[in-house]
Amino acid sequence: MKLEQLEKIHYQALHHFELRNVAWFESLVPPRPKSYETFEGFSKATDLLLEQQASGECSLYVATSEDQVVLRANITNIHGSLGSVGYRVCGSYVGKGLATKALSSLICIAQHDLGLKQLSAIATMNNLASIRVLEKLGFDQVKIEDNALEMNGEILSFIHFIKPLDKC
Repeated sequence: MKLEQLEKIHYQALHHFELRNVAWFESLVPPRPKSYETFEGFSKATDLLLEQQASGECSLYVATSEDQVVLRANITNIHGSLGSVGYRVCGSYVGKGLATKALSSLICIAQHDLGLKQLSAIATMNNLASIRVLEKLGFDQVKIEDNALEMNGEILSFIHFIKPLDKC
């Protein structure tokens, strides 16, 4: 698996990825804005993200298989030496190590290409796979935010993680 920096050429495949995985994603994370449902709305939102990427506020990536996006991974909220990581894996690719490989790549990109010194991440307490991936790659739990979100009729808590970037 190789991460490619997000560009406009990925829009169609990325939009398809978002649409075909919406039920899977929404079982684990809050829903995307309604604008993501149409290609026009998705494109406008993603254009803004590419502007943020150009200004150094974030670094956005996709991974593909047979011309389909199977993962998106991001470093966002880049300020000084800090950034936040997140990712989404296609439901049919879960359990194949993509999240671990992508996050490992993001860690190296953050340290070597972006010069960051620390990464943060957030996972809902019900997202056990993401918690395992974060902990396996050296992220430490630093805070539990109880009752942080109501989603699908459930009140969920967030776990906040940090990882100092001394090596990758």
